[in-house]
Formats: sequence, structure tokens, C-alpha cells
Amino acid sequence: MNRCRSSLTSAAVVFAAVLAASVLLFAVPEARSQDTSSGSAPYFQVVDNSDEERFRASGWERRGQNAQAYGEDFVRAGSSAGAAGFKVKIPKTRYYTVYARWPGDGGNLSAARVRVPTASGTKWEEIDQRSDAGLWVSVGVYKMKRGERVVEVEGQDGAVADAVMVAADAMVAPEGRTASYANPDELAGEDPEGKESTAARSGETDAQTRTYANPTRADVVRQAKRHLGTPYRYGGLSACRAFRTEDCSCLTRLVYKQFGRTLPDHPGQQWQGRYGKKIYSKSGLRAGDLVFFDYSRDGQLNDPHDAVAVYAGNGSVIIASSYWGKVARVEMRYLNGFWGGKRLALR
Repeated sequence: MNRCRSSLTSAAVVFAAVLAASVLLFAVPEARSQDTSSGSAPYFQVVDNSDEERFRASGWERRGQNAQAYGEDFVRAGSSAGAAGFKVKIPKTRYYTVYARWPGDGGNLSAARVRVPTASGTKWEEIDQRSDAGLWVSVGVYKMKRGERVVEVEGQDGAVADAVMVAADAMVAPEGRTASYANPDELAGEDPEGKESTAARSGETDAQTRTYANPTRADVVRQAKRHLGTPYRYGGLSACRAFRTEDCSCLTRLVYKQFGRTLPDHPGQQWQGRYGKKIYSKSGLRAGDLVFFDYSRDGQLNDPHDAVAVYAGNGSVIIASSYWGKVARVEMRYLNGFWGGKRLALR
């Protein structure tokens, strides 16, 4: 059965094979900083808005507890607010993934801006804070210089600043495309169970079904993040082993099984199934949606190079990728052949 065999953007098979081979040599994660939180985790740092030494914000109003916030509270910009700054420690000049977190607070700004001090100058990214509340959202992957650096959130009347994370989990390919592989929920201590499950310990084909009370799209993304870093292996159900070896339709099948949905093990069949709402524009995607790619550009989803992923918010997906050799978080701008999305009702 044809199943997603590659997450390369090129349609040329020969070029794809050469490029994939080069990635094996150059796209492995760079050496971790000595300031790692554990023997296996990459270096990371979380700065919360309550950290008086590392956070500053003039003209921002402190708000009380919110279930979607990180820590005890968060701040919201007033009409005369300046930029809210999060000071992060960069132990080594290299590539880092920058994450931002914000809760839903009613009237969140649709075009807040995040300023990232990179090795090549300041980068500004626009984020829609009306979406993806309560998630660690990837702002992007950037090369940052060693030292104390300030990541800023800007936007008057409605911008929200809660917490920022930097993690040395970035992967960089020779031609410049990037991805990341760590689960920020686990790094931040919000997913203590992590990948430990009956399936992970016993090697069962499917992960044990968990119980979610009133599951949300954010729960789907959190479940998908647990698979980040899992080795890629193309194949049928025999190769679909939760947290051990997965390809793209295996990943989406395992994720949605946790929410009472049994999906076929094929991108085309997941798209064609008579369930869920189909979405035909990137702007219509929401966290937790399935996203499909016609890499072969043949007008149908039945080629081994076609793929399916989980939308993770802010233009990125979580995908089991032969290009990176593992489940990774990838910006959609690196993936050609967008076909559409699908929003499944949760049980």
C-alpha cells in the first residue's frame, strides 16, 4: 500500500534522493549546550512574566489566573504599552527554536508581533493571538549569538504576554530549511508522563487510548507533540510502532486514536473518508487539523511521496518526515503541494 514516503518539497525523485542523503550528513541536531536540563534533553530556558529579573513590561496590566496560562498569571497590553521583554540566556552561538505562550483572554490581538534578536539582525514575526491559546507555539528557528538576549512581544490594546521559551532542538539542512524535534510541553514540565505509556514500554502497535475530558484541538496538538523525535520508518501497520517507528499516516492514526477516532493507514484514505470538515485554504487551518500534501503534484493523494500531518499552529505542522528521519515540527513554507486540511470532531 502506498503511504507517505517522503516529506521533501521537490518533485524530482533523483534530486530528492541526493538531498535526503545529504541531510543524513548535515541535518543532525548540533551539539547540546552543557546547560542541559537532563542527560537527554536539549538546552532550554523558560522565562515567565512573573520573573522580576528576566521580564519587563511598561504599560501592561497584570491579569489573574487563567487555566491556559503558564505559571500564576499573565499581562495584557494597554493603550500606551511598550514592548514586553523576556531576557533569555543563549549559552552558545547556534540555532534555537523560539516558542511563545499566551492564554485566551477575550479580545486577543490578531496581529501581535514578536521580536527575535538573531545573529544576522532583528527579526519580527507576526502572530495571531486569537488562535492557539494555551499552547507553546513555535515562533520560528533562528541562529542566535551567545549572551543575554531579549525576545519582545509588542502590540497595544489586546496583545498578551505570558511566557517565552528558547530550546536548542533545531535541525538545519544545508540549503537552509529548518525543523525542531523536542516537545516543549515536556521541557516545561507540563507533560511529566511524556512518551511513557503502555505502548512505549511494550512495543505495541498502537498507543494505549487515554481518557480526555471534553478534549480540545489543543489536546490533539499536545498528543502529537509527544511523538516528536520518534524515528521515521516507511511501511505498513507492521512498521507503525508508537514512539518507536512511525511514518506520516501512522503518526496521525496514533494521535487521533487517543480521541476515539480510528483512521485508515494511508494519507489519501484519511482525506477521502466521509468524516470531518474539509478545509481548502491555509488560512482556514486550526490547531489539531489534519493537513495533506500532494508532493508529487499529480492531482491526487495516492503517491508514496504524498503526506499527512497535524497542524500545530502559526504555520507549522508536526509530521513524520523521511527528510529529517524523525517526527519533527516543520514550517509549512518548506512543504510544497498543499492539498487541504480536515477537521475531525472529537468524541
